[in-house]
Amino acid sequence: MSKPIRFVCAAALFFGVGATHAFTPSRGVWWNPNEGGRGYELDRQGAIMTLGIYAYDADGNATWYLGAGNYDPINNAFQGEFDSFSGGQCFGCAYSSPVNIPFGTVSIQFSDAEHGVLSYPGGSVPIEHFITAMRRSRTACSATGRSAPPLPMETSSDRKHSASS
Repeated sequence: MSKPIRFVCAAALFFGVGATHAFTPSRGVWWNPNEGGRGYELDRQGAIMTLGIYAYDADGNATWYLGAGNYDPINNAFQGEFDSFSGGQCFGCAYSSPVNIPFGTVSIQFSDAEHGVLSYPGGSVPIEHFITAMRRSRTACSATGRSAPPLPMETSSDRKHSASS
């Protein structure tokens, strides 16, 4: 490697040029632990992120919101157009087509792989990866001597092992 190229590479490392604080948000269930009953399902493949939101409308009827958009790894942000879906098929019932209504733009600004702020028409809400919240709950239960709920896919022998460590 030539001397000028080594100098440029060393300077880039020293000054952080090319270094980013990009991360990949965790896939799976997200929520706001202060707002039980509403949740978010996040997935990403390549630059495309999908977000499903399960919530209720103003009358208390279950409503799904679904959208997709680009994930920007440089700015740790997602933005997509969303539609709402309601009045469809109940679990175990004959098929009934849902009502689909455009909802608007939804975005998430991630602060790290486990936390972000979701913004939607009319407001915003801090959200976190559900497993992160479960881990925090288990730590709090351990500190107070209460029994902690199992993590998804955790067996009773896993719980016995973690309790003895």
